[in-house]
Amino acid sequence: MIEQSSSILSTQVLTMPSRRKAIKTLLSLACIIISCDAFHALKLRTVVTKPIGKNKTRAGGGGGDSLTTSTATFAKFTPTDADVHLHQTLHQLGVRGVASHSNPRGVEVCTTSRSVAGRGAFWSPSSTGSEQKTAQRGDVLAYVPKSAILTLSNIDSMSPSGDTNNKDEALLLTNTFANLSAKSSWPVAFTLYVQTVAQQNEPFREWIESFIGPSPPIRPADSETAGDASENELIYNEAVQSLVSMAQVSEETAKEASVARYKSYTRDWSAAKEFMENTGNTSRCINIDESQFAKLYSILISRTANLGPTYQRDSESKNVLVRGVIPLHDMINHPPPLIEHNVELLTVGDVREMLPEETLQALVGAVFEHDNDLDDRDVLLIARREITPGDELFLSYRNNRANPMEEKERAWTTLQYGFLIQ
Repeated sequence: MIEQSSSILSTQVLTMPSRRKAIKTLLSLACIIISCDAFHALKLRTVVTKPIGKNKTRAGGGGGDSLTTSTATFAKFTPTDADVHLHQTLHQLGVRGVASHSNPRGVEVCTTSRSVAGRGAFWSPSSTGSEQKTAQRGDVLAYVPKSAILTLSNIDSMSPSGDTNNKDEALLLTNTFANLSAKSSWPVAFTLYVQTVAQQNEPFREWIESFIGPSPPIRPADSETAGDASENELIYNEAVQSLVSMAQVSEETAKEASVARYKSYTRDWSAAKEFMENTGNTSRCINIDESQFAKLYSILISRTANLGPTYQRDSESKNVLVRGVIPLHDMINHPPPLIEHNVELLTVGDVREMLPEETLQALVGAVFEHDNDLDDRDVLLIARREITPGDELFLSYRNNRANPMEEKERAWTTLQYGFLIQ
């Protein structure tokens, strides 16, 4: 089960043992039933396992005491050049199930006012006639190989483009960032790791450069500055009032959260500078200035997910969360109020705990031809209910949406994502 972090400063275990124990499965030749505290019991035609969740800056999202499962179906629309380029990058990364010109049936990222965020992932919006197919509960919609996931354990991502013989250097880099994460904080290590990948590996660079997210932390108005105190105070006060409005919190809570976020950022930037100074004369030199670091740092915090027990079991430290950014997953929005999420992200290892191997292979085989060599750390996008062509895909960024958040949590999550999750 892969899930999104719910707090900027939190190291909370989101794949909770209690939630894992709550998942009960009933396997047969025809269906799986999954029950857990994050969603109502589902009768799935074939398979569903454990959710990931998370995304980019957007306005919208929400919840309530009663969630519905209906979304409006609409006429097909035309992706922008940026959308087409992203699809090409996803294919290069090995993601399967993404729609293309030759095969319009699949998941498609589109920039459109019909998305709750202005841009999102949709199910087969460009398909017509016999190509149209309603996704059934339990269908595998897309496949993401472990080699495409940005995580400190992905040695492939650390190898320069086209270089298949430099695994020793890649392993050394991976260990370096893992050690930094243990000594400092995961945002420091992960931000520097992603910057390193962007500097030396295609098509990861293409994908990373397409990232958008919340604005970097803003220096509080009472910080000592030289020459620009009045301008900074204006920017800070505007940011505080914006947080008050979006998160529906008091000004005191908004200021408290903003100051804490900035202190956390300055601590992490200091650790990053020290690391870069100590490695500046080695082959592992990283080039990133403060403005670049602040931007990437804020974006990654909003996009990074806890990759769950399958990745945790394979890590050297079994008690440390393994975090990563997953292609395509980072383009799926949180649902608007009163709309229930319609997809989950699960590792192959999660599914193997629930299904016979031949069933798993057949489900993935419906998305693309493969050689039956699926890795437990590969990720599947799975429908949790029927999805008609043209429907936007939604992942829940928060468990128990029917339960309202406390004021401080609303402030933290709004700073993290750039919008209020409900």
